[in-house]
Amino acid sequence: MVASKREDLFIRLEDCTEKLQYMVNSIIERYGFDKMATANKEEAIIFACSKGNIGTELEITRDYVWKINEIRQELEELDFNEQETNNGKM
Repeated sequence: MVASKREDLFIRLEDCTEKLQYMVNSIIERYGFDKMATANKEEAIIFACSKGNIGTELEITRDYVWKINEIRQELEELDFNEQETNNGKM
């Protein structure tokens, strides 16, 4: 049971990590965060109009970070409980 729980957590962790990576890369690419500066007034206006979308995408990204942290805590608890069980058997 512990092995299947651990496997499920690792699958969820991998899934969230891939989604987080996609979101970060997408935000950087879509809104030109990889550029040094806005090239012209038109790009600046488009960027300013995209502020709401950027905020929403950053909130989604934050949710994935929270999920990853929750999964890490679950894995740590699982490891701790497993160690406690093994120490009790000795």
